[in-house]
Amino acid sequence: MKIEGLHVASVHPILFRGGLDVIVHDTGKLFASMGVHLHYYTVEWREAEWQIPDPTYCSLSLFPKGAKLWNQQAVDFLIQELRLHQISVLLIPNISPFPYLDALRSTGVKLIFWNHGMPLWEYRAAIDDRRFLVKKNLSRRLEWIFLRVPFKLWTGAYRRQWEDYYRRIIEGTDLYLTLCPAYARELAERLHLPAEQASKLVPLINTLQVEPHPTLEKEKLIVFVGRLSYADKRVDRVIDIWARAHEALPDWHVEIHGTGPDEERLKAYLEQKGLPRIRFCGYTAEPSEVYRRASVLLLTSTHEGWGMVLAEAQNHGVVPMAFACSSGVRAVLGEDERAGVLVRPFSLSQYAQRLIRLCRDTDYRAKLQQGCLSKRLEYSPERSREAWEEIFQRL
Repeated sequence: MKIEGLHVASVHPILFRGGLDVIVHDTGKLFASMGVHLHYYTVEWREAEWQIPDPTYCSLSLFPKGAKLWNQQAVDFLIQELRLHQISVLLIPNISPFPYLDALRSTGVKLIFWNHGMPLWEYRAAIDDRRFLVKKNLSRRLEWIFLRVPFKLWTGAYRRQWEDYYRRIIEGTDLYLTLCPAYARELAERLHLPAEQASKLVPLINTLQVEPHPTLEKEKLIVFVGRLSYADKRVDRVIDIWARAHEALPDWHVEIHGTGPDEERLKAYLEQKGLPRIRFCGYTAEPSEVYRRASVLLLTSTHEGWGMVLAEAQNHGVVPMAFACSSGVRAVLGEDERAGVLVRPFSLSQYAQRLIRLCRDTDYRAKLQQGCLSKRLEYSPERSREAWEEIFQRL
């Protein structure tokens, strides 16, 4: 496939200042440098948070009112656009158009599904979501504990449901991108894919623009940056960890940056705890200003495909900490922990102990900071360019 002059489309439910949206924004810049046109299609666009990356090679269109990913109205509109702009490749980040894959393929477009999460996280998240919803209702809690969880887990219903879903997506697309080589191997093994289908799995490491002059002299500041949601991010753990660590770190303080559906509950929880030197800071349009001041970033997710904030922190000389909850997180921080601190899932006491050491031991923190500055070079757009050239050549 000829690369220069190629027209590619990418579809989204929303474009704003989220981890995935930063990645697809940088992808637009990269494609422009390759002479590739990228057409963004989105249901919602927060223009103040997300700008078109290149006005010459990139465009943005909103789906018509009432369309969503995915329904027939959205598919009909997209098919019309694919033909109008002679689009050859359709990128589908995260949200599968199943059962509309055949309709999209009928246009002759090549389909690339781009999974920005850890494989098969959905069935784990569904259980966590349900547990949270029934947490305060005793009768529903008992029903969930004694009826639904045993049935779903013992019979493997959730697992089989999502495994079948993944197989159908892989079978119905031309290529399937994963966040790291380990995820490609995990999917091939877990789904027992034949060689033909397994060959569609292509690892593509997320990239970012390398910060040329990161600030290395930092405040005694620990931060969380991200969406305030329970099932995946578990920001309540930040509060619980600080409850264990704050007395040992009297000169340090914590800032929680972000908004989300769990915000009010988290604020009430913090007020109940009555902890010193920790506060909510709301949404930040410039995370780089947060990273400029911070020494340590905390990520407390139950499941995290890659953790873009981990790479962003490294890029600014901020030492990240996270539970070793996935191959993606371990790939970012390094199995040898040269570019961050891994914590056994989901030990709050170990997390607090390792945080205390990191904050108190300046030499240790400086060593990890240098590891972060070296690690971030792996995310350079130049490396991604080579990967995309190979991907397009395969189509």
